[in-house]
Amino acid sequence: MNEQQFEAKMVKDGTKVKNAVDAMVGDGVSQLKAEYDELRGTVKENVKGAASSIRKDVNLGMKQYNTKAQDVADRLPFDLSHSVKKYPWVVITFGLLFGLILGFLLKPSQQSR
Repeated sequence: MNEQQFEAKMVKDGTKVKNAVDAMVGDGVSQLKAEYDELRGTVKENVKGAASSIRKDVNLGMKQYNTKAQDVADRLPFDLSHSVKKYPWVVITFGLLFGLILGFLLKPSQQSR
């Protein structure tokens, strides 16, 4: 085998190795993409399931809260819903005053330096 034949064989073998490496990398990338797509689908399903479960739990909790609040309102000696409908600004004013008084009482004392 002369020098030119050896160089041609080296170029041919190098091309074969390059093609083999390219094919191996391409297969690895396609396999990685397939695994990523599968994982992504699984994560999406899990998130949808968790969101649905949380939504159901929140709705149930809100229904229970509303039921308890309605029970408390029904036990009051006067008709609260009628009073609120008739005098909404009075209720808002009482709420505002209650909040201000509560804030004043719970405000930490300010020390002068």
